Amino acid sequence: MYLKVETVARDGLTGIDRSELGYGVRSFSYRERIIFFNVSETELTVLRLAHGHQDISPDYFKTDEN
Repeated sequence: MYLKVETVARDGLTGIDRSELGYGVRSFSYRERIIFFNVSETELTVLRLAHGHQDISPDYFKTDEN
């Protein structure tokens, strides 16, 4: 899993916009998992790793800022 995230970050892949879950949230699937992340100019931050059949809501991405 780590190597997949590293490849996405290195290659600049942007994933799918998941802004309905929170500001700047993006995702990509890998095997039976979904990796949720934010990207900036210099880094990719993994927010959550979930099973592909798991229900995800915006509550999973709440921060003090929103």
